[in-house]
Amino acid sequence: MVKGGGTPLVLPLTICDLAAISRPAAPAPWFPDASCSCTSCSPTGFRLHDEAMRRPASAPSSRQEIPVSNTAGYCRDAVAELALGLTLDCLRNISACNQVVRHGGTKAGLVGHELCGKTVGIVGTGNTGIRAAQLYRAFGCRVLGYSRSQRPAAREAGVEYVTLEDLLRSSDIVSVHTPLNESTKGLISRERVGQMKQGAILINTSRGPIVDSQAVADALNNGRLAAFGTDVFETEPPVAEDHPFFSAKNVVATPHVAFATVESLERRADMAFDNVAKWLDGTVQNRML
Repeated sequence: MVKGGGTPLVLPLTICDLAAISRPAAPAPWFPDASCSCTSCSPTGFRLHDEAMRRPASAPSSRQEIPVSNTAGYCRDAVAELALGLTLDCLRNISACNQVVRHGGTKAGLVGHELCGKTVGIVGTGNTGIRAAQLYRAFGCRVLGYSRSQRPAAREAGVEYVTLEDLLRSSDIVSVHTPLNESTKGLISRERVGQMKQGAILINTSRGPIVDSQAVADALNNGRLAAFGTDVFETEPPVAEDHPFFSAKNVVATPHVAFATVESLERRADMAFDNVAKWLDGTVQNRML
């Protein structure tokens, strides 16, 4: 069993029967000649899958059948809750209030808005998007949804499916929960930012490249958008100090911590090792490859 971290793996997988990967290095050099029988990785995205698919054609055919399992869903609640938290911060100026009160200030200029009664648009109604919808509904919001597939569970959570254009035009708050892939990269483009409701709030706890950063920064500075809450950027933190968001108005940013709670990380570890245990018993679960 091999655990990967921020540095490349140094133990060749050719001597392993299985590997548990906590965070694969980029690029992932351990697939092409690996003769292990099973891989369980804690990340839930598809970068690992993409690296695996780059294995050379000369790799032994038997190695093409190595099952790769992940821990999808482990941080559903954590990410949805941070999306809600960023929304409340944007509406009630919580971060700004914290700074003002520490310097003898008052509520002057910091009167906020209530979440109750707002229309929230969920872009991407997977497990996390559905959980976010449930939380927004609990606060008294109407929830619109856009996704390439319409899920019964989302409808049961009170999501009204509409086109992306209608969602952007109608939502007071747009919360992005779609995965990053070729079809969603740049999905919230300059054109689509321009379609958003005047004074809307944008929240991104998914992946940075889904949103056009400069377009969002421009919309904040010219007053098109009221606020932006983000946990993600084009690259992992630390983020360059000259990033467009840091000179834009009304941005609440966190350093990719949405997934990082004690509960979610414990759940991730349990799921990763349960994948291995199930494989040892002859069952492959949570398979991504």
